[in-house]
Amino acid sequence: MGSKSYTCAMCKRKFRRKWNAFRHNTTVHSDLGKIVFDSTNLSGLPNSSKAAKHSRQNKFPKFKNFQPIRESLDYEDYLDNIILEEFNKIDSKIMKIIGQMIKPYLELEESLNYMNKNDKAIALTKAFSSSMLSYNPVKSLHEIAERYRANTGLKIIAQYWSQANNITIQQAAALVENAIMNSSLIHRINN
Repeated sequence: MGSKSYTCAMCKRKFRRKWNAFRHNTTVHSDLGKIVFDSTNLSGLPNSSKAAKHSRQNKFPKFKNFQPIRESLDYEDYLDNIILEEFNKIDSKIMKIIGQMIKPYLELEESLNYMNKNDKAIALTKAFSSSMLSYNPVKSLHEIAERYRANTGLKIIAQYWSQANNITIQQAAALVENAIMNSSLIHRINN
């Protein structure tokens, strides 16, 4: 059974099981890759005899005459169609990436509500640009949003601690960080 039937088109990694290939695509490539079934490698699949292959090929012999013929197109139309198909593929990939990035982007925007509009626009632009430079931009933008959210939470908690204990916000932030580092949650995570 040593044959592998599914291949990731982005990194050319091969998988025996369809589920493993799709999980790899989701976790490593943020569902942007394409999993390709290797039809030449049918040794591990059921019904891989010559008769089964032949019956699949000749399933609808009547309808072979109705298949579209590319030779009837003009050469220029053919090139235009190829270019349009390529743009549609690129456009769909861009839309897929934007669809995945919008959730962490909106979370980041929400966590920056305390900033003025100009600073917020600069922070959002830099976060988006830096995430696009990483290997996994969706994950990177999500981590940036989490970092900003954590910093905002630290500022809010430190502000209340500074008011309650009559200390500066920097001292209160250091106390909050120290309290978290000494918490049982950190001890459980480290062990």
